[in-house]
Amino acid sequence: MRNPALAGIFSGNFRLTGAYRNQWQSVTVPYRTMAVSGECKMLRGFSNGDFITAGLQATNDVAGDSKLQRTQVFPVINYHKLLNEDKTTFISLAFMGGPVSEHFDITKLRFDDQYVNGAYRMANATRQQFSNTGFTYWDTSAGISEKSGTHVVCSIRGSEYKHWNDGVDVEIK
Repeated sequence: MRNPALAGIFSGNFRLTGAYRNQWQSVTVPYRTMAVSGECKMLRGFSNGDFITAGLQATNDVAGDSKLQRTQVFPVINYHKLLNEDKTTFISLAFMGGPVSEHFDITKLRFDDQYVNGAYRMANATRQQFSNTGFTYWDTSAGISEKSGTHVVCSIRGSEYKHWNDGVDVEIK
């Protein structure tokens, strides 16, 4: 997750980005990350150079033998306020938030009580009990940034506040 107030800080009207990482190849199941995002500047000039950016960021991480997976879908809205007449300085205020889903596959895990005389036997039932192997929660953030300069030379400063609702979750069964 990045500072949502950076949405729309680019030359042009649209931006699409994507990423794929397959890292830690030396472990049994490598950690994979897939991401895609899009941004669109809208309502340009409705108030003397001000504009709004809307966007969407989606990521999916998968890790380990249990296929621990996290999927996030975050819409973002960002208001850019023009601060000078030569249109080189803006202050931006943005909000981003959406659902995060996490789960794992219990059938892919092995537990100590499934080993007999040092050998794993899938037929041995484990005494480990899991009432839930996944959950969904909402995550939110807000950010502010200030951009000064042209597309050739510019300065961007900003701050954000992430995970407002830490600890609030919605359980899925």
